[in-house]
Amino acid sequence: MDLGWVKGKRVRKRITRPTRREVVVEMRELVRQAEPGRLTATRPPTLAAWLDVYFTEVAASREPPTILGGYKSPADLHVIPALGRRRIDRLCPQDIAGFYRERGKVLAPASVRRIHAMLRRALTVAVRWGLIQVNRVTMVDPPPITQTEIEPLTLDEARRGPLTRSPTGRGLGFAMVRHRP
Repeated sequence: MDLGWVKGKRVRKRITRPTRREVVVEMRELVRQAEPGRLTATRPPTLAAWLDVYFTEVAASREPPTILGGYKSPADLHVIPALGRRRIDRLCPQDIAGFYRERGKVLAPASVRRIHAMLRRALTVAVRWGLIQVNRVTMVDPPPITQTEIEPLTLDEARRGPLTRSPTGRGLGFAMVRHRP
């Protein structure tokens, strides 16, 4: 299939499948994609390359540097080493769910949810720019955040001093005091 000219060179999409019928099905799909302009001559970037573009061109114009650093740090530490070599059009929900499962072993659920939000925003921009057709991060649910009940210290526990551990093992005695008559 002819995709036109890019930088003075003709770009074609070549399809090879085991049977003629599969080739015809694939060609129909390519024609269907080419009609609204969703079929491009260039290959989508890897996730690492796209996140670099996203942080420098998109997020940098919207967020202050301190917030931007908070987005880039988890991407550099967790996302890029695990998923950075995958092309953004080849990411599948199973890859993302497996990544969340592995990161959930070393990170708090809230941290994994922040990574999910950052990936979702970055790939939504990639959809808007026409680099991919579907944001597959939206197909995966982030881990739930479990709420824990906070038990305030009693007046006696608080009087023992700010650096003494309470006999019930609930932490240091300076956090919160509940007065019991």
